Amino acid sequence: MLYPGGQARALMLGTNMNMALTLLSSNGGFNHQFFRLDGTFERLYFAPNTPEGEMQVKILCSGEIREALRELLLSDLQPPQPGLRVEHDAMRDDGTPVLLAYEFDLERLRRFRDSLQMFGGRGLVICFDFQRAVLEEYLTGLVEFQAVSLEKVRRRFGV
Repeated sequence: MLYPGGQARALMLGTNMNMALTLLSSNGGFNHQFFRLDGTFERLYFAPNTPEGEMQVKILCSGEIREALRELLLSDLQPPQPGLRVEHDAMRDDGTPVLLAYEFDLERLRRFRDSLQMFGGRGLVICFDFQRAVLEEYLTGLVEFQAVSLEKVRRRFGV
């Protein structure tokens, strides 16, 4: 389905964060008949059906909280580098690309991993603490992690 003048966005809910790893790793099966990340959606967010996932969705749905959190996390980083072949939100001083992964956009995570694998190099991923284990498994050897406490975010922004 085409969405003229706008981006196609989706939210997928799963039982737990392990479901996200299954989705990120799926190639669609032998005949590519099953789920795979193929760029159909510009943004495809995943949240587990848990209290943590509920808070994640509240943040995704609140433009004000979402932007304030983004600004806070990017405050000590350099702006993105135009033309860089790796999906990123900012740069560290040493030139490492940084991806904000707390929204858990499956398509962005796939593009980030694929670019790091294809072009070499390492990255930094900033995620919520409850997302870290799955991302460590998915991005093994490619990135460093910085986990943000979801509880601290909840207290600071009243989520």
